[in-house]
Amino acid sequence: MLEFMGMLVLISFLNGLYHGLGSDHLLAITALASRETSRREISLMGLRFGLGHMGLLVLLSTAALIWNFTVSSLWATRAEMLGGSLLIILGFWTFTEWLKEVGYIHSHEHTHGEGKRRHSHFHFHWQGVHSADHVHPHFSLFLGALFALSGLRALLLSAVPLLQARSMAWALLYILVFGAGIVTSMSIYGLIIGSRLGSLLRRGGVTLLLSAASVSLGTFWVWSSL
Repeated sequence: MLEFMGMLVLISFLNGLYHGLGSDHLLAITALASRETSRREISLMGLRFGLGHMGLLVLLSTAALIWNFTVSSLWATRAEMLGGSLLIILGFWTFTEWLKEVGYIHSHEHTHGEGKRRHSHFHFHWQGVHSADHVHPHFSLFLGALFALSGLRALLLSAVPLLQARSMAWALLYILVFGAGIVTSMSIYGLIIGSRLGSLLRRGGVTLLLSAASVSLGTFWVWSSL
């Protein structure tokens, strides 16, 4: 019994670690982290995202086991489309926030020559000052929870049914340890980018690359789900 419990905890924790390092999760955390200037806040970003992701995933999985309902393939498809759409939105948001930092666009009216009709011109002015707004902690929690929807069906179709046949307690233990693995990997990633890559993420070229990667992956996910 003890050997089985040890293997269960190890396997579920490793699966949670692997799940937390999904490309969509890492891109979302990185996009959020790029809007922070404090190393501490960047490091906490991964933890908050992971807690939100774990919280909803554990809650919905537990409810599915207790009330014995399943997640359809249609749910999974729509959840994948939601995840892809979120990545696209994050990519454009990162890009527009970067534009606010490096410059601003405005228009003014003027005339060319005497008696000519007045018209407007748009101008882009470089500021060169970093003024990133703080990302509210609740936003990263909420976003992490939304990304959990796409992983619910996969979790319920993996080892959970076999463990549920053994006992409900084993299935619930698997889900809880799986969630702990998710929070661990996302927290470690947040610590890494917070301590090593924080300043790099705020460079223009890296920001543009991050935005393009987020939009590209999101578009691919949405297209694949159609």
